[in-house]
Amino acid sequence: SGKSTFLRYLINRILSDREEKRRIAFLDCDIGQSEFTPSGTISLLNPIDQPLFGPSATHLKRPTKSFFFGHIQV
Repeated sequence: SGKSTFLRYLINRILSDREEKRRIAFLDCDIGQSEFTPSGTISLLNPIDQPLFGPSATHLKRPTKSFFFGHIQV
């Protein structure tokens, strides 16, 4: 438990260093609870250059590369 919270803490901590302009590439592999993209996808996001605040739905981003890994039942 607390994986997403720890991830946000790390990203915000890295980006808070104002002496150096930093950008982060992020590989989102949590298929059921993605941070930046819809569920069911594995996505690479580049760059992340703003701190993360609020729930994941408030900072959806267009990925650099994304693959659907889910299953659709009909």
